[in-house]
Amino acid sequence: FPDSLVTAKMAKKGGLLWKIGRKIEDFTYRHADKIIVISESMKHNIMQKGVPEEKIVLIPNWIDTDAVQPVSKKENSLFDQYSLSREKFTVVYAGNFGALQGTGVILEAARLLKDREDIQFVLFGGGAEFSSAKKAVSESQMPNVTIDGLLPQERVPEVYSLGHVALITCKKGTGSSAMPSKTWSIMACNTPIIAAFDTDSDLARILADSGTGITVEPEDAQALADAIVQKAEEWKEGRLVSDGREYVCAHASRASCTDRYVQTLQDICAKNN
Repeated sequence: FPDSLVTAKMAKKGGLLWKIGRKIEDFTYRHADKIIVISESMKHNIMQKGVPEEKIVLIPNWIDTDAVQPVSKKENSLFDQYSLSREKFTVVYAGNFGALQGTGVILEAARLLKDREDIQFVLFGGGAEFSSAKKAVSESQMPNVTIDGLLPQERVPEVYSLGHVALITCKKGTGSSAMPSKTWSIMACNTPIIAAFDTDSDLARILADSGTGITVEPEDAQALADAIVQKAEEWKEGRLVSDGREYVCAHASRASCTDRYVQTLQDICAKNN
């Protein structure tokens, strides 16, 4: 998928590496019986490259909704492990700190909200830019930010249930070719989402359609800070709720997605027999 190389600035459109990638991509598409994509934007992308729509099947990356379930704030041990207050509005980010994630906007938003003693940020991460982010938190003396490495997979329900909201971010212009799989884990924990993400992306559409979150322009720290304050006020007034789990169970659970895979394979077999 050479478009990803261009987005990551590892290759130039029209360059040798891109041309080689496009040749391989076209060969693959021509010889495939079916092409499974994980988002509408990816479907649109390959249709623009000449792939007929009837050859494409959209099946999102799924999660195990039995394993990822909401954990109440009272029972969530991460509050005690990191000495966090259950009385404060908690903002969580967990994931990669890399070139495409644009996570610097989170630290900038936290800096803008440093005088809001009722709001705390909890960040779990890894990746190329995580060390510099951790150093920035330490050197800037940001008491409203707790930052640590990624926790084991089995603690994902605790991580995403920790926050009253969870953040998803991207660099401007990269969201149109990405659908973060963490979205489903967050929604499965019934945690509302604030996305600093391209507003024309699949993620923005899903959050709007499901009513489980809001999207602000990427790399706009003030917009992100304002959205956090808005959600904090809704929480104080008892209006901050999410039923994202219902949406995930219907659209991105292991059961629903594997059923679609099985049906796709059966259709291929029936056509070729």
